[in-house]
Amino acid sequence: SDGCHAAALLATNFDHGPLSADAVREYSSYASRGLDEPAPSIRAAAASLLGRLIPDLVAGAQAGSLDPGAGRQALDRALGLEEKLVSLGGGDPHWGVKASCLEVASALLRGGGVNGAVATSAGKAVLQAVLKGPTAAAGALSEFGPDWDAMHPGLRRAVAACTGPLAGSPIDDGSQGLPLLGPLTVRALLTLAPRDRNDALGLKAGGAATGGSAGGGGVGCVLGGCDVLLLCRSLVDEVKAKKLDNLEAEHLALLSGLLREQCRRVPAGNSTGHYPLSQAWVEAYESLKQWVLVALCDPGGALLAAQVLELVATLSQLREDLLRDDLWGHVLELCFSEGPGDPMDPTCGAVCGQLLRRLAAASPQHLKACKDLVEAVRPVPNSALAKIGAGL
Repeated sequence: SDGCHAAALLATNFDHGPLSADAVREYSSYASRGLDEPAPSIRAAAASLLGRLIPDLVAGAQAGSLDPGAGRQALDRALGLEEKLVSLGGGDPHWGVKASCLEVASALLRGGGVNGAVATSAGKAVLQAVLKGPTAAAGALSEFGPDWDAMHPGLRRAVAACTGPLAGSPIDDGSQGLPLLGPLTVRALLTLAPRDRNDALGLKAGGAATGGSAGGGGVGCVLGGCDVLLLCRSLVDEVKAKKLDNLEAEHLALLSGLLREQCRRVPAGNSTGHYPLSQAWVEAYESLKQWVLVALCDPGGALLAAQVLELVATLSQLREDLLRDDLWGHVLELCFSEGPGDPMDPTCGAVCGQLLRRLAAASPQHLKACKDLVEAVRPVPNSALAKIGAGL
């Protein structure tokens, strides 16, 4: 069937050069007919094919490499499917179909140019339908977005991949019942299971980057095209709005992933001022620093907190001044406490020790700040912290 053709095109890594008017009609016909197929895999493939076609069609029509009439015709066909896409996005029982509908919504919202206003309206309608599920016609979403617990993990990731690049764009105005997309993207990422979240952020299981020494950008990373500073500020707002006493591992992983993605995009030493993490990033860190430092005392969050601290201390203008915060002394006392009724947590102590050694090796200024910090704590002679200080 035509739907099978759509699935086959995707299965063979559908890629194309300049499209002729006949090819446009053929592929868009496959996609539109495939939406009616009984097999969910074919419905999903058909919607995904439509989502892949739209950006190239708009770009081709604008650049003159594709007959403008053909591009407009294909886009008109997609817009004519709005009602069907809204129905599938809101009511299809298979999360893969909903995720593919999100691809179409993202393509329509990011396209512009050809039938821009109409495409934006259609994209918002499809996005709203996916987020609200079967209740799409029952009023606006709450400011906290959809029912995340009821949403398939794969669809949560698709929401982040779709909404992240749109956050802060002209269409992100909170209209048509949609919440602001920065907070929505952050909440989608926070709801993922640890392994899925690390993959979505381009991180390994322990939080280390998968794409180079400074940043993430792994194969599965959904942050490409996102305003990562906007997402970081949304994370700060999320933590403050919920009045959290401690940062959970998911908050720290997201913060680490955003910092790493920024450092991947802006290598140290470039013309923007040598530091990938600008003053705006330092301000975001300062808003969360108490939570991050306290997380060093939590065996479940210490490693992620240490990664955040190392990035800010070495790749921002804060540099070694990060180590001069008064809270550091209390943190080290807790991590290296060795009283009979309050023994040192081996995980936290080990992570803090490794962090101090790594920072001390970053520069002579960092080394002095680390030594000053340990000396200010006045560790017991021959204690673990005293030995670390002596070895710096």
